[in-house]
Amino acid sequence: MNETILNFTNGKILVGDTFTNSASFKIQNGVFTAIETNIADNTNSIDLMGGYLIPGLIDTQVNGGGGVLFNDDISIDALNKIAKAHLQYGTTSLLPTLISSDVPVIEKAIAVVDDAIANKTNGIIGIHIEGPFISKTKKGIHDESVFQSINNAAKAVLKSFKNGKMLLTLAPEENQIADISELDAAGIIISAGHSNANYEQAKAGFNAGIKGVTHLYNAMSPLMHRDPGLVGAALENKDIYIGIILDGHHVHETAAKIAIRAHGTENFMLVTDAMPSVGSANKEFELCGKHIKVVNGVCMDDNGTLAGSDLDMAAGLKFAIKTLGVDEIEAVKMATYYPARFLGLENEIGQLKLNSKADFIIMSDDFDVAAAYIAGEKAYSKT
Repeated sequence: MNETILNFTNGKILVGDTFTNSASFKIQNGVFTAIETNIADNTNSIDLMGGYLIPGLIDTQVNGGGGVLFNDDISIDALNKIAKAHLQYGTTSLLPTLISSDVPVIEKAIAVVDDAIANKTNGIIGIHIEGPFISKTKKGIHDESVFQSINNAAKAVLKSFKNGKMLLTLAPEENQIADISELDAAGIIISAGHSNANYEQAKAGFNAGIKGVTHLYNAMSPLMHRDPGLVGAALENKDIYIGIILDGHHVHETAAKIAIRAHGTENFMLVTDAMPSVGSANKEFELCGKHIKVVNGVCMDDNGTLAGSDLDMAAGLKFAIKTLGVDEIEAVKMATYYPARFLGLENEIGQLKLNSKADFIIMSDDFDVAAAYIAGEKAYSKT
């Protein structure tokens, strides 16, 4: 039995809902088997130098990274490169995200992710299928030529997923309620996004099994005083999980503050919607046949349409705390525990607790990632 003991002192270590100054972790076969807090300093302790030790960050929407776009390179090698690119920013678990594609491409992506998880590819915990079952009115950068409503062939492909978790973004008003319920019953986690649903349609989708919304405010019907739309329906419902891109470009800080105050931090999830530029010196790429360039931190096409983001999870966490004033522990949970619970993995990842996977990161007091551990093994070190 592989056993490791790691001791940490002089930091802010999040165990449960409390920061402790020091802790000792016993790790066997990649999971925590003992956690002791408030330990005495000793020569075998790692000095956190006033920084943070928190669970590994979990990102449910990653289109690419390290110069790789999943849509363009559907392979285990690509998934390894994407995961490695995001690890340096503290992301230890992610859902590679396939942007609207036809059903045969979706089938291929599902098979590759299934194989990656079966082969224990670090960081890959499932797949996010974002479209093509979405609205042309709120298409964003997506290619509307592949858009369709869910049919029996699509359902069969979606249900073929074997390993990990599947997240599906769709527009409730573009699909049959019965099909949404059927996919929910099959264990697929459904999120509303790229949708022009009115308030009643959004609520009907939630009642049918939709559990979240994809990148709040962006590519969805807004909150209006006579029609609250998808935004209003989501903010009203405390059980709905809300993904939000906190890069200072996708959502104005005031709009983000209002949303968090209305809904509460619980079930809010930080996401990146990251593109190949994250973790890469190359800040230009092709997407859906369009040239995308990162300008002042914003990914956009030649017409100024937003195309994902150049955001990493550590930067999003820092924005939540420093710019929005979110409580530190709640902000960390928005990047760890809440997305884990959304995926039904809260007993496996997203917390430092007994019998959970020993995924954690060390950050400076300014939220820069210094090291990342996966299953108790150091997988990234800044120095």
